[in-house]
Amino acid sequence: MRVIRCPQCGEPVPWTASYCANCGRSVSVQAQSFNDKDATVTLRKPRKHHRPASLKAPTFYTLTTRDADETQRLDRSQTARTARANPPLAAISEDESIAPERLQEWLDEAEFEDDTLRRATWQKFVTHKTPRVSRSPAPVDTPFSVNAVSSPSPLTPMTPLTPSDNEGVMHWVFKKKTELPLFTRVTSWLTILVIIAVLLGGGFGIYVSLGRGSSTPPALNVLSLQVAPASIAPGGVITLRGSHFSPGARVGLTRDTSIPIIDTGGVSIIKADASGSFSDTVIIDGTWPAGSHMLHAEDARLHKIASFSIFVTGNSLSSRPPHLVLSTSDVNLGSGDQATDSSQTIAMSNAGGGQITWQTTVTAPWLLLSPASGTFSVGQQIQVTLAVDRSTLPVGPYNAQVIFTSSAGQVNLSVKMQVTQLQPGHEAVLQLTPAVLSFTGVDGSASSAPQVVTVSNPGVRPLNWSASSGTQDGSNWLTLSPQSGTVTKGNSQPVTIGVNSSMPLPGVYYGSVTFSNSGTEAIMDSPQTIYVSVTILPQCAAQIMPGGLTFTAVYLQQAPGAKTINVGANQGCTAPLNWSDTVMTANGGHWLTISATKGITPSSPKVSVNVTGLLPGTYNGMLIFSTTAGTQIVPVTLIMGQPTTPILTNSPALFNTSGIIGQPDPSPQTVTIKNTGGGTLSWSATASTTVGGAWLT
Repeated sequence: MRVIRCPQCGEPVPWTASYCANCGRSVSVQAQSFNDKDATVTLRKPRKHHRPASLKAPTFYTLTTRDADETQRLDRSQTARTARANPPLAAISEDESIAPERLQEWLDEAEFEDDTLRRATWQKFVTHKTPRVSRSPAPVDTPFSVNAVSSPSPLTPMTPLTPSDNEGVMHWVFKKKTELPLFTRVTSWLTILVIIAVLLGGGFGIYVSLGRGSSTPPALNVLSLQVAPASIAPGGVITLRGSHFSPGARVGLTRDTSIPIIDTGGVSIIKADASGSFSDTVIIDGTWPAGSHMLHAEDARLHKIASFSIFVTGNSLSSRPPHLVLSTSDVNLGSGDQATDSSQTIAMSNAGGGQITWQTTVTAPWLLLSPASGTFSVGQQIQVTLAVDRSTLPVGPYNAQVIFTSSAGQVNLSVKMQVTQLQPGHEAVLQLTPAVLSFTGVDGSASSAPQVVTVSNPGVRPLNWSASSGTQDGSNWLTLSPQSGTVTKGNSQPVTIGVNSSMPLPGVYYGSVTFSNSGTEAIMDSPQTIYVSVTILPQCAAQIMPGGLTFTAVYLQQAPGAKTINVGANQGCTAPLNWSDTVMTANGGHWLTISATKGITPSSPKVSVNVTGLLPGTYNGMLIFSTTAGTQIVPVTLIMGQPTTPILTNSPALFNTSGIIGQPDPSPQTVTIKNTGGGTLSWSATASTTVGGAWLT
């Protein structure tokens, strides 16, 4: 590289330099004449745009002559550097000629020295500078010493100065930070947001994929009952959860054919909270037979039912046949005149398993019962009130029987009583007929027709009477009209007794109406009580069998065959029911389908599954059947097994049979068991029935 010397201090500088790095003086040299051939050498400052980008310093800092932060060779002292043999260009007068040979010698010497400096080892020390100083004489040269060097300090920016008013000052200009265009900034932010969205979307996809086999039930917006666990052994506890019931309404819990469910609190009727939800626990005791059971929760205000099916495993007391037991074998109704009614209450229970349907027959017209028929199951007791009507009987002893005919056999009950002569004297006599009343209603239907009790006065004085009613459960379903009156000698007055059978839930309810004297004179045979019972039968509702479905499949193999569901109606229906269904899955997939979404009972839609794209695991869904009476949930489980896992499938999944009493048994049917998976399948089977005892083998 070609070099020149500073005209001020004689230091070598690059050919293209504009200022001396040592003293800061401009090194632009005007053309000078030489003696030889009037040669003219012109030293020009290169144009700024011709300079390399690396030499375009952005800001200026002042550097004084021979400053302490100048660059020095470690192996060369300042004395040696300044003691050059060649004089500086500044020492030559302007009118003095310089031989071209001498000038070339200087240039060659400077080029050699520049090459030597590039190969040498350098060290730079920076000390604090005042913002602006004037030039000072060069300091006395001393040998270079590392210990004498001051600590480096940052350079202080200066305001740019022009060479005209500050000679020897080097200017450094820092460029202002370039601001990115608006479009570039917006694009950068959009790119960052897209990357974040992709990352979050990937995490959500992983979450959904991991939750593929979740058993969490889907949220429902209809009256619904869900029970967990769906399969349980005797002695276990199940949890019932209901939603979308009437806020604060009573909720009756039953199973199968309206068998009351007694919860851990000892009640079968609970209340929904302010949001229409409830949660209750029930112990599966020995009264629950093994097998499938349909659980019902009925809103007493809407009279709509939500149902759910569970399966009880193992053995229980209910595997025994039902057995009807009476609390007594004979009844003595005592002695009384023709105006006196006598009554006594007995209890019936089931000492076996299952459910008992019963009805009564009496051998004498004067013997009355309330209720006279019904159904109850193991763990329940039914109260039956026996009463005698002596109003038309002559004096003497009487005997009769009550024959209880039931699905568990027949039981006879002996009844006796005595009639004495009525002697009214000089007072009014209270006489009531009949002695007991029985009502029957259907859940949610119109109230039963009222019945009449006759108030008679076979005495000699006017009868002033009043009546009051009461119910065993404390509700106000029992009414009477009028509630008081006056009956003259030898006359009678009807009193209408009614029940609001649309209020109670299915079951048997007991009440009474008591008649007494409302006047100041004495009355014979007062007070007397009329016993009332009302039996609420289950409303017409759909019966879906089976109550749950399980499909088994093998990964990467064809889907299992479709299964049939029977949609029928219970005994409370006198006409076909319209039904509709909704399919839901826990993960929102579309692997579960049904052949019909609505229909009329009876019907048999087919349920199928699509295993395309499903990985091994357990998938849960449900079919929600809706009728005017309520909803029933049929849980559906799909088990996708590995190719080496044994899988049990049976065909058919459901079969029906019927028989006639006294005729030969129906023909047996065959169930085929298959292993649709891999490995070896070991299986066992047990028979269980809900009603009727051990008739299934």
